[in-house]
Order: sequence, then structure tokens, then C-alpha cells
Amino acid sequence: MRSFETYYNQHVEENIKLSKRKKDIDLELKEIEPIVQEAKSAVGNIKSEALSEIRSLRAPPDVIRDILEGVLRLMEFLTHLGIQNLFDSKNAKRASAAAAPLAAGEGKCHLFQGVGKDQAIGKEQGKLKHTALEDVEEEVSVLRDRLNKFTKEAAQIEINLKQANETIASAETLVSKLDDEYRRWTFQLQEIDQQLEELPMKALLAAAFITYLSAEPEDERRSVVEKWCSEFGIEKFSLTQTLSTEREQLVWKNEGLPSDELSVENAICILHNTLVPFLIDPSFQAANWLKANMVNSQLEVINCHDSNFLTSVEMAVRFGKTLLLQDVDTIHPVLYPLLRRDLINQGPRYVVQIGEKVVDYNPQFKLFLVTKYSEIELPPNFYAVVSTVNFSTTKAGLTGQLLATVLQREKPELELKTHRLVTKRGRNEIAADSVGRIFTTRISICPRKRPRK
Repeated sequence: MRSFETYYNQHVEENIKLSKRKKDIDLELKEIEPIVQEAKSAVGNIKSEALSEIRSLRAPPDVIRDILEGVLRLMEFLTHLGIQNLFDSKNAKRASAAAAPLAAGEGKCHLFQGVGKDQAIGKEQGKLKHTALEDVEEEVSVLRDRLNKFTKEAAQIEINLKQANETIASAETLVSKLDDEYRRWTFQLQEIDQQLEELPMKALLAAAFITYLSAEPEDERRSVVEKWCSEFGIEKFSLTQTLSTEREQLVWKNEGLPSDELSVENAICILHNTLVPFLIDPSFQAANWLKANMVNSQLEVINCHDSNFLTSVEMAVRFGKTLLLQDVDTIHPVLYPLLRRDLINQGPRYVVQIGEKVVDYNPQFKLFLVTKYSEIELPPNFYAVVSTVNFSTTKAGLTGQLLATVLQREKPELELKTHRLVTKRGRNEIAADSVGRIFTTRISICPRKRPRK
């Protein structure tokens, strides 16, 4: 815009100069006007007889010829021909009466010079105007291009702004929808922090429970656990919540495990024990559940009094089978090396002494001992190398089992609904965990904008 104003001011100044010069030319024209009138009067005195005289001249004198050529070439070529000083009205009158007025008109030829000057000034003024207009038009064209460029940029900025607003709106909608998830994650984070803080002590209590309380009844277990919690400053401890999930408990129940708390705790003690479990199971419920639970572990069930007892033990140890020994009333001496894990290292493998044979030991080998006698008497050194798990029915355990049986018979829809709810909850937890992992992964790989310096 400043350039346009500059060109406009220059154009105004040039117009002022041209107007001043035109005034000067007008003054000169006023001086020429009487001469023009005199020339018109001289030309008007030419008579037809004089023109006939000129036509009759076959070889007119030089003066007449020059006058006529000058008239025909409109006087502007006189300077070029070099004959401007030849026109004398006296000489022309002696040659021809008709040429004398024309010669007199030539004397006033400076009229045409003034007019020529006027035309030159007009041309110069037009040229100046044309040059100024071209400059202005060029500047206008440049400004128009810049305006188009800025218009396009403004349109692009408007589009980008619209997209940014849409992105912000989508983000705000997503944040509002994730508000519930944020509160849930915050609550879960607090629970996880608390669990992490209590994890070492709960792990210690779980190990102590499996080691010292697996053979005790429910009331004794509850009393000892409460005493331990008060000593270690833990508000509440539950073995079933610490070492198992509701989904696992539901699977165990479908496999035949009783639903009372004692049976669930015993199942945890069996599956999380480093020693060989010795099950006291008068009702055979635990044995049946264990058979269903270990069905995919090459399970082999034998009796202590079978004729192929030693062969079955050797094959199970060699090939990593799960051996379930039922109706235990005495302990065969060949079992003690397995109970104590008296393994001998021979290079990259381990061997164990079974009777008179040395058998390769497979790390996948598992051994479970089951007896139906609740008052069985065995050597003290046997109880030192096994973990006794007592499934004997107690009053509290019988109450829970009877309640579960009554509900299953009278309200089977409740049992089915519970099963569905637990299954659905497990699936939801798995789905939530999967979504959380995907969300965390995408956030971690999302490129972050560097801060502007």
C-alpha cells in the first residue's frame, strides 16, 4: 500500500508540472492566433483566375514549384527539404499572382511550429501519463498477486484451524468418556500401591500358612492367621485371595473340588508346595479333584500294594509323569530318596536311587500321596519330608458343603448365574488388561513434539 501511495503522489506532481507547461503553451498560442488569422485571410484572397493561371504553367518557376510542394507536404517537411527561406511574397507575385498569397502564408509557418510544440507536449504528457499508469498497474498487479497469496494462506489457515478445533473437540469428548476409566485406574493404582506395600508380608504369611497350617482345621487356621496379622501390622489376610483368583476357584469347583473355604485353601497348599503333598482324604473328594486337575500331566494312579509298584515308580521318574499313590498306610523305603530329593548330579543330568537301580530323574516328575485314614500313624521322619494336607470334614466345612449342595438342588439357576457372572468377570478382566496394554503401548510409541526453543 505504501508503494501505491508513492506512485500516486508522483503521478499528481507530474500532472501539476504538465498543467503548468500547458498554460505556457496556451500563452504562446494566443500570440500565434493573429498570425493564423492573417494567413487565412491571405489564402482566402486567391481567385479562380489566379488558380487557372497556375494550372496553365507547364514549367512553373522555382518559386512557384517550391510553394506548391510545401503546401502539399503540410509544411512539416520544409526543414527537411531546406527550402524554408525561399518563400518571398514579392518574388512570388512577380512570378504569379496566385502564388503570392501562398508565399505570404508560408511566412507565418512558425504557427505550425507552435502547433507542433503543442502536439509534442501532448504526446509527452500522454507518454508520461502512460508510463505512470503502467507503473501503477504493475504495482497493482504485484499487490493483487500478494493479496491472492495471502487469501490462499488465510484459507489454508482457516482449514487448519477448523481441523484443529475438530481434533480438540474429539479429544475433549474422549477425555470426558475416559473420566470414568481415569477414576477406576486411580482406584486400582491405589489398591496396587497398597498391595505392593503389603506384598512382602503377605508372601511371608502365605509361605508360613502352607508350611505350618495345611494340616490344621479351620478354627485353628483362623486363630493363628489373626495372631500373625496383629504381629505384622496387616489388617486382613486371605490365602485364597493372595494365591488364587475367582476364575481358578471356579475351574477347581467344576473339576469336583468342594466349594468350602477349607477345601480351597487345601487346593492352594497342594499346588503351591515344594514338598510332596500327603493328602488325608476320607471322602475321596480331593483325590477325584486331583485326578481331574492333573489329567493333562500324564497322570498315573497306582496303589502301594500293586505288584508293579516299583516299575511304575521307575517309569514315572524317568519319563516325567505325575504319580498318584492311593491308599497309603505304610511308606515303602524306595520312596524316601524321592521324598527327600536325594538327587545325584552326573554331568548334565540328575539320577536318583530307587531300590537297587539308579534311574534318570526328569524334572517334570510329580508325586502325590493319598490316604483315607485320618488317624494314620507313620514314622516321624516321614512327616518331616512331606506336606500334610488334611481334607477331613469339620463342622464349618460340612456347613459350607451342605449349603452349596442345597443351593445347587433348590436354586440351580443361582449356581448357573454365579458361574456365568464369574466367567464374565474373568473375561472382562482379561479384556480390560488387554485394552490397557494396547493403550499403554500406543502411548509409549506416540511421537512427542519437541518444545520450541
